[in-house]
Amino acid sequence: MIQTTPLMNNMLNNMGNFTYNAAMPSLFGMNSYMPMMPMMMPMMPNFGSIFNFSMPSSNSVSNSGSSSKSQETSGQGYNANVLNQLFKECKVPAATQTKIVDAVTRACKQYNVDPKFVFAVMYRESKFNPNAKSPCGAMGLMQLMPSTAKSYGVTNGYDIEQSIQGGVKMLSKMLQRYNGDKTLAAAAYNAGPGRVKNSVPKIKETQKYVVDVNSTMKSLA
Repeated sequence: MIQTTPLMNNMLNNMGNFTYNAAMPSLFGMNSYMPMMPMMMPMMPNFGSIFNFSMPSSNSVSNSGSSSKSQETSGQGYNANVLNQLFKECKVPAATQTKIVDAVTRACKQYNVDPKFVFAVMYRESKFNPNAKSPCGAMGLMQLMPSTAKSYGVTNGYDIEQSIQGGVKMLSKMLQRYNGDKTLAAAAYNAGPGRVKNSVPKIKETQKYVVDVNSTMKSLA
């Protein structure tokens, strides 16, 4: 924005009193203009004092597009906005959301597992429904079978904290078994470690499962 100063206002007010004199050297003819320069210089205004320019500081300019992403993922390991969208899609009550996030955070720190991986598996298994039950008897958020739940110390498969603790512990063991390969770990979580060697088994459900889990993990990054 350009602001006028008293000096500029004075110049503008006096412009109306200017009368062209044909006898004056042409200001547009350099030959006649140049000899007058030394005399005119003291009379020329300091344009820095006439115009006040308000320029934004370079320090105040930020790239919000690139910083928002890092702010969303900083300190928690996943994109909270995307997770909230998944919760909304699955119509998860706010109180349940809080319990899930808190339990996942604790379990992931305890077992050193990427929370994006856990949320992706949970979304694929139960759509964040603590009361989910499959036709084959898998229970809760992490869809643990009764025998699996028992082996991981889970006494109530529908309890949010217990289901997440048992599921994350199992994922941690699968990651160790497959040297950190999340695709193979997800495949083993779905089909059982006995069916997974060095590649995803040729089981349509399991192949789709790992694609879905990887896709959700990518969206949460």
